Amino acid sequence: ACQKYGRLAEMTLRIPARVFVYLFAEIQGFDFWTEWHEVHGEFYVDEITKNYVGESVVKKREEIRNTQIGKLKTKDFLKNNGCFTFYNTPAELKDKPDYYLSDDDLMYWWDGTDTVQLSIRMVETLTRWSVELKKFETEINRDEIEDYDMLKSLLELLDRANHEYRDIYAFQNMFYEFAQNNKDIHYFAAIKLFEKILDENWETGKIIQSVESWSTASKNVICNEGRINVKRYLSVLANKKLRVKCFGF
Repeated sequence: ACQKYGRLAEMTLRIPARVFVYLFAEIQGFDFWTEWHEVHGEFYVDEITKNYVGESVVKKREEIRNTQIGKLKTKDFLKNNGCFTFYNTPAELKDKPDYYLSDDDLMYWWDGTDTVQLSIRMVETLTRWSVELKKFETEINRDEIEDYDMLKSLLELLDRANHEYRDIYAFQNMFYEFAQNNKDIHYFAAIKLFEKILDENWETGKIIQSVESWSTASKNVICNEGRINVKRYLSVLANKKLRVKCFGF
């Protein structure tokens, strides 16, 4: 039926043939696929798009495309500061600074180079965690380790963290490493410290429970200090190079 329209091939120079065939089928009450297969091969596959842009604009675009992009740190590339990023920040967080991604959130990728540079505050936190970890190690006795089901405790704490602080997960390499060292005093103490961190940060972290939609919630709520501390601790445990430097194992 569509073959009666001799201008079909010419028109398909500008607009895809399927548009004309579909409209024709709709108007005439025909089956689109029947008409499509009938005229297949009678039209041009590639449409010719008219260029309405001036030569200077085309040249400028080409220059931009060929310009090498300068180095950009991950924290700057992922920085989220849109107009709705901190919208609906609750009153209890108004006195706190707005949250922006920093190298402290990238500790999993810390390798000792300047790629990830930890803040003074984060270094102080790591030092405090190290002291607390050593304290746990001195208080633990061998009998306690033998009777302790480390894997069960770790799973329960991770489940608790995910339930209370929302969307908190262990890194795969960290989880398997801890499972394989379930009688080691260092790993035992690290789990004890994890439990302590969950307890200590709950007062500031529990505001996450008020979030109904992650897409509309304020970044200050999703990345509240308590929740971020929990995530950062798990990052340290997963980064063996950083963990050895800070915790000694």
